[in-house]
Amino acid sequence: MDRKYLFFLVLAAAITVLSFGFKFNTHYILPDEDYYLNYATYINKYGIEGFSYLFQQYSQDRAYSAYPNPFRIGYILFSASWLRIFGYSFLSLAYFSFFCYCLFLIVSFYFIRKYFSEDFALLAVILLAFSPLAMAMARRAISESAYCLLSTLSLWLFLDYVREDSNPKRIAFFFTYSFTILIKETAVLLCPFFFLFLVFRKFIQKKQIKIKDFLYSAIFPLATVFALYVILGGIDNTIRIIGIIINSPKTSIYAITYGGGPWYRYLIDYLVLSPATTILGTGFIFHYLCLHKKERREEVDYFILFFIYILLVFNLFTKNVRYVINLDMPLRIFSLFVLTQISRQISKNNYRLLLAGLVIAIALGDLINFNYLFLTHEINDPVSFALLKAKHIIY
Repeated sequence: MDRKYLFFLVLAAAITVLSFGFKFNTHYILPDEDYYLNYATYINKYGIEGFSYLFQQYSQDRAYSAYPNPFRIGYILFSASWLRIFGYSFLSLAYFSFFCYCLFLIVSFYFIRKYFSEDFALLAVILLAFSPLAMAMARRAISESAYCLLSTLSLWLFLDYVREDSNPKRIAFFFTYSFTILIKETAVLLCPFFFLFLVFRKFIQKKQIKIKDFLYSAIFPLATVFALYVILGGIDNTIRIIGIIINSPKTSIYAITYGGGPWYRYLIDYLVLSPATTILGTGFIFHYLCLHKKERREEVDYFILFFIYILLVFNLFTKNVRYVINLDMPLRIFSLFVLTQISRQISKNNYRLLLAGLVIAIALGDLINFNYLFLTHEINDPVSFALLKAKHIIY
């Protein structure tokens, strides 16, 4: 059977399984979900000019500072369009997250196949499709699934244009990344990563880098987004909201109570969510860093640098594993490298069959974990306290 058909079979299976979880959505609404629905409803009523009021309201009323800010113009516009077609409800907005989750799997399959192989991409997508975190966010009316889709696409497009020195891909990255920031403002933290990788590529890998690569990866997207904020909300409101975002971890009771902890808290959360891929993925990173330079691959260097960078940078802010949802993809790719080597060591002739069996076993384990944590225990926000309590590690 053609691998493309197998991919769509995996996608159909994931959609079928996840659809059973939507009946649990209507009883437990997060405050963030309420704000997103209100934002989208307001913009549908007053049009794009309504952002001026949203910016002003958010910047002047401290009561709003703990909740999603109107800088997320892209997500608000996307969700407003979606609600106009499918109806104004939390469930409808949750289905938008579900739609983004499906697009994320399609994007992942396309690029993983391009950089590795079709067989590898199919198995990687099986692991991604049954990620407990991805499935959990795909049934909530919040921005995480949309952010995961756009940030993942930005990561791949950046690698694409840097490697191929293609102007059309450079422009495609610029627009995609700019829109990613408009989905969730924390995407600006990817700018230093893109800058660092260009420096790494020039001085460590000894590759040619152009000045416009630095401009398109950081300066142009930030300038474009900031200009849009000012046009829609005014310079004063924009500056005040930036200040609120920077200071919100110090003033939010929820963030102070549930968002602290050491730098390795994200790894603990991922270990609770998906123990097999976390152990295999982090183990691969340590192994890879010990390899000789000639044995390394640029795309693997890229995602390991990304993984380490995100862990370090997001350690400086309120910690919630859904904020680093885009670590899920590299972790599962790294896990598949390890599983491939294990399968080849055990059975050189039938390693593909063994590898497929191991991947399916991990996917089933993740599905059971998703059901236990997010359906049985009804965790809405996957903070460490909720995850550890559900696993009876803390009481």
